[in-house]
Amino acid sequence: MIIRTRRLVLRPFKTEDVTWYYDIIKNTDMVSRLKSLSAKDETEAASHIAIFANGDFKNDFYCVITDKKKNVLGLIIAVRLTRMTMDVSYFLKEEYRHNGYMQEALAAVTEAIRDDNPLARIRLEIEKDNIPSLNIAKRMSAIMQDKGDKFMCYI
Repeated sequence: MIIRTRRLVLRPFKTEDVTWYYDIIKNTDMVSRLKSLSAKDETEAASHIAIFANGDFKNDFYCVITDKKKNVLGLIIAVRLTRMTMDVSYFLKEEYRHNGYMQEALAAVTEAIRDDNPLARIRLEIEKDNIPSLNIAKRMSAIMQDKGDKFMCYI
């Protein structure tokens, strides 16, 4: 499935995405905030890509975020936690931040998820010091629950 917005294309992962994926998972933000996506080497990164490429867009969404010129901006992943809840994680390369891209991508993925899934909620787990992600959640009118060092945000 390919999801298109005004400025973005969200497409499935491909095996050739391993190089840029491995580069971004070494990013400090990625390592500290999305530990489950870290990989010790390119071989492990390739095994992640193989899993992502097999996403079924029913129980999980693994999307590469690109612009219309096919430049890779980042990724967005939604994984089913329960029958009624999906957990969403995302990362945007630093040079593309502060342009509204992630909010646009998250809104598009949220709509695509809800088109085919009778979900009660889409969950974002955001650390309190991650101000950009908290701002995205606020702009999307998320319900925010304080959980100590993080917020559980429900869209």
